[in-house]
Amino acid sequence: MRLNPNDVGAQRNLAQIYDAIGNSREAVLHNTRAIELGPGRHNVYEKGDAEAYKRLAVQRAGRGETKLGFAHEHYDAYRALARKPFTLPDSERTVEILLKARQDF
Repeated sequence: MRLNPNDVGAQRNLAQIYDAIGNSREAVLHNTRAIELGPGRHNVYEKGDAEAYKRLAVQRAGRGETKLGFAHEHYDAYRALARKPFTLPDSERTVEILLKARQDF
C-alpha cells in the first residue's frame, strides 16, 4: 500500500504512528508535510491540523530545535488555530501602565 503524499490526514496519522514508536525524525517530517498541506496554513480551523502544529512544536522542542521558525512558532500557530488565548503573567499590569500613560498625555 502506498501513501498519497498530498493526503493531509494520512500524513498526520503516519506522523502519530512514528511518534508512538519513538521515531521523532520521521514524525517531524510527516507533521511538517501535513502542516504544509493542511487548512491551518490558510487560517482555517480543523482540530487535526491544530493538533499537528502542537505535536510538531513538542517534537521540535524535544529535539532541541527551538530557534526561529521551529517550536515556539508552531505552538503559537496551534494556539491561534485552536483559539486558545495566552496571557502572560504581567499582561494586566502592562495594560494598566499603558492606559495610565495615555491619560497622562
